[in-house]
Amino acid sequence: MIDLKNFKLSDFNAEHLFLMFGVVFGLFFVFENPPFHTNDEDRHFYYAYQISTGQLFAEANMKEQKVGCELPKNLYNVVASFQGVPYQNRTKISSTQLDNAKSMDLNSSEAVFINHFHAGTRQFSFIPSSIGILFGRILGAGPIWLGWWGRLFSLACYLSIIFFAIRTTPVFKTVFVLYALSPMALFQGASVTYDMMSNSLSLLLVAYFLYLAYDDKSRVGTREMRTILILTFLHAFSKHGYVFIPFIFFIIPKKKFDKPFNFNYSIVAGLSFVFFVMMYFIESTWGKIIPDYSHIKQPPFQNDFLFDYAGNMKHWISNIPTLIPLLYDNILHFRQEWFAGVIGRFGYSYTNLPNEFYLMYGMGLLGAAFLDNDKKINILPYQKLIFFFVAFLNSMALIFQFLLTSPVGAKMIFGFQGRYLVQLVPIFLLAFYQNKISITQWDKHKTVIVGIYLTFALIFVVTFMIDSFFTL
Repeated sequence: MIDLKNFKLSDFNAEHLFLMFGVVFGLFFVFENPPFHTNDEDRHFYYAYQISTGQLFAEANMKEQKVGCELPKNLYNVVASFQGVPYQNRTKISSTQLDNAKSMDLNSSEAVFINHFHAGTRQFSFIPSSIGILFGRILGAGPIWLGWWGRLFSLACYLSIIFFAIRTTPVFKTVFVLYALSPMALFQGASVTYDMMSNSLSLLLVAYFLYLAYDDKSRVGTREMRTILILTFLHAFSKHGYVFIPFIFFIIPKKKFDKPFNFNYSIVAGLSFVFFVMMYFIESTWGKIIPDYSHIKQPPFQNDFLFDYAGNMKHWISNIPTLIPLLYDNILHFRQEWFAGVIGRFGYSYTNLPNEFYLMYGMGLLGAAFLDNDKKINILPYQKLIFFFVAFLNSMALIFQFLLTSPVGAKMIFGFQGRYLVQLVPIFLLAFYQNKISITQWDKHKTVIVGIYLTFALIFVVTFMIDSFFTL
């Protein structure tokens, strides 16, 4: 608790700083980000709305050759009206367009069947936004406000999970604040998307590992192992693709384990390794639980290419010498887009913040990572290697996964975006932790410094967003 009588700005905790800025600027991201404009938010919103009605699985419409669900026609029309705005041609959303959309009733009695492409998506990540949409429906909200209610409940969930992550970790608190309030992370956290849940649970899982490894009072017993298993399970089922993150578990020193886990560390480590590997295969079996819609034809664009995961794997195994140059060429070609996507890329992921902002925010993260240390906490070389290889291998695994889901033999990786690397940023930074150099004034006033930095950075981002997407 904060002692208000003797309160000083330097006493303001990192988690309270995060919550304050997260609420204020998160609300700006909810309402000043144009409706249904976050990456794939239109389709994610359809799925969340579907779940809010109690329909957990998509349905097949054989007549129309679609997989999705029935939605109110007005809902679909309003969402569709905000898609594909050509901002690159200086076209913007007018206040009249937004006001007209806000006045549109839901009229759920007139429905249309839509294809939202999320038949196999895990429902878990959409629970907060679905509750928000259900709340809006109870209030009689129209399509625009249903989208905003979904965002508001997503934001509340994001802020709650990250708050506990920052409170839990014994180190890198200000780095976690800067990461979680970076434009891209907050943009997703204040949207109807499964990235909100995946990103926040990832940071909570990392924070819990840091707590168990470096907090003087922490021990690993039955309760802690149970918590690790639950967090790993929830993270795996929030979004696939981040299979390596649970292996940060191995930074926890042997001496931290209590009975019955200290009887033979090799057995505990081996069983944990097997569990983390098995979690990947368990998560991958989700496709066998949901209804099979493979008989539904793909959209025309998809039919123009040969998509075959197994065939692609076979192709690249037989062409390994060309694989590394191909990956290098793609990284070189897309480096600006991917880096921009890590920090901030808006409007269907087409509109980049200025390059100067990326440099400033990147330097801020690196500076905080270098200075946000504790002389009592020493991250050993083998632990830094674990952080580095988890971040590196997971990054390469994500890129390679998109290569395999690209057309067979394609020289360009289809669909990969920098935003997929967001939750790997703090893990990568942990590999460069040091506790030899410290600055007294930073240690004393770092929360205030970070607060001032975030004030200017996020005001600029909100102003940029409004100017890019709306007419005055």
